Amino acid sequence: MGRSSEYFSEVQRIALAEPLLKNRLINDTASVTGVNVTLQLPGVDADEIFQSVAAARAMTDEFKSQHESIDVYLSGFAMLNNAFQEISMDEMSRLMPLMFGAMILLMLFMLRSVSSTFVSLLVIGLSTMVALGLAGMFNVGLTPPSAQAPTIILTLAIADSIHRLGHRPACRISL
Repeated sequence: MGRSSEYFSEVQRIALAEPLLKNRLINDTASVTGVNVTLQLPGVDADEIFQSVAAARAMTDEFKSQHESIDVYLSGFAMLNNAFQEISMDEMSRLMPLMFGAMILLMLFMLRSVSSTFVSLLVIGLSTMVALGLAGMFNVGLTPPSAQAPTIILTLAIADSIHRLGHRPACRISL
């Protein structure tokens, strides 16, 4: 379905003559433009946005392979929501193990006891498993805000454990 250069020249002339497009959606030289796509997702599947982004990326890759001189950038709410999810998953796979390691070392240093550190880790692990198990049982989807729950639980469990285990009064007064 090849189009002639006259056809594209006519389309360019019409687009540049439209005041609502010129300098808003297309620049003066017609070298840059934007395409707005509105997604009307049915809300049936939790992975709709991710599937839509994957399809958009596949279409972009196909277009770029056919038109190497044209730069294509994806933006919008679907891309933003997908980025939040991708970053959350990346953090959970890379940063969570590092954070757990740092917390174990800090607890060993502050509590000066392997058994106290083990009990704290037990509290953290059980609290996280119960919270995520309940979330799964009630079909709570893993969204960028809810993906932070393990970190929040870890923080609260460590703070409570250190408060309970590390609190040793300097002197005891008995009456």
